[in-house]
Amino acid sequence: MTIIDTNRLESRKRATPAKQSIKEIQITISAEAIEDYLDKSKKDREVSDLAMKKLISQRYNHVSPDRNARATQSASTEKWLISSDALNA
Repeated sequence: MTIIDTNRLESRKRATPAKQSIKEIQITISAEAIEDYLDKSKKDREVSDLAMKKLISQRYNHVSPDRNARATQSASTEKWLISSDALNA
């Protein structure tokens, strides 16, 4: 499963109006992670949900805006893989 999120990183605006701080984030959850999740009990799924939210939040807080992008350029893509190991750590 792949989730693509394009965000304007408002908290990191620059003084140059022609430049954009837009970055596309592609989050891919491995098939193995999905299968492992579906095999868990409801309580264990809740723990996995919290782990995934925490992981995504931590990574998102460290995203660097694309400082060289101009309004006419496509946003760069940052790719994140969510694996079973990441959710069970």
